[in-house]
Amino acid sequence: MWVTTILPGNFGNCAGRTGCVTWRPWPGAGEIGQRLVVLARAVFRTYHRIRDGTLDEVRYRQRMLRLRGAMRRQLEQGQRCTDSTRTVNQCRHALKDEEMYWTFLRDWRIPLTNNYAERQQRSYVIWRKISFFSQSLRGEQFRPMILTVLKTTEQLRLNPVELLTEVFAQGLRGGPITTRLPLPEPDTLRLPHEK
Repeated sequence: MWVTTILPGNFGNCAGRTGCVTWRPWPGAGEIGQRLVVLARAVFRTYHRIRDGTLDEVRYRQRMLRLRGAMRRQLEQGQRCTDSTRTVNQCRHALKDEEMYWTFLRDWRIPLTNNYAERQQRSYVIWRKISFFSQSLRGEQFRPMILTVLKTTEQLRLNPVELLTEVFAQGLRGGPITTRLPLPEPDTLRLPHEK
């Protein structure tokens, strides 16, 4: 998610910028960046409070919507900034994708950060680094596919050996592979870090 991974760094960059204009009736790039950093931290605090149970859902939604509006206003001001074209471009880009950045408000299964996804990829990255590469294109394609199956079955609490045995048996028979993973109900799915 943008609030947690990409934009705080950009906000920090904006906060460190100073313009060459000494007097202006509007905030400069540095001031906008500082305000955006404060708002991003407030989003984190609010998110952590709902997760640890110290904030009820109604107040969580109200606060997040208020923060979203404040962040949008700051980004719109950043688009009009005259002392830094980099800040203008960063704010314009953030506003263009703004709806996507707040997806975690619509669906609780989507975490605020991408830390969980990055941890899931870690074993693949390590395997790729220590395996001395693949000897063929098919071997290189196999590794991400098998790891995807393993991680998905782990999350769905399925036995990967049984699933793969069934898929391979169907493939060896020459017919279509009809095995499908069961999709859990949205209210029963919890990510491992939310247990």
